[in-house]
Amino acid sequence: MKGLSAGEKAIVRFLDSPEQIETEEYGTKFVLPILLLSHPQYPSLSSKGTKMVWQTNCLVVRETVVPLVKEGDKEFLKDYLEITWEIRCEEDGSIWLSNA
Repeated sequence: MKGLSAGEKAIVRFLDSPEQIETEEYGTKFVLPILLLSHPQYPSLSSKGTKMVWQTNCLVVRETVVPLVKEGDKEFLKDYLEITWEIRCEEDGSIWLSNA
């Protein structure tokens, strides 16, 4: 998935647990399989969405999502895989996740 610019948001569903990878250019990142439902840089997405991966090292994924998945938090895992999420890029560049 292409990155979001300040003020933009995307709507996704997570398809699987995040996996950690090492990149030469950016160091540790996480790969999250997603179903992309809306994104400002993909104006002609199918109404059923498109399967993609989101590669990120954003704080919310690194310090909230990954630990909860690793702990096996059943309530979080159910929500993580079943609800639709909004990924929002704030004016300062920070990334936030919330229920869509």
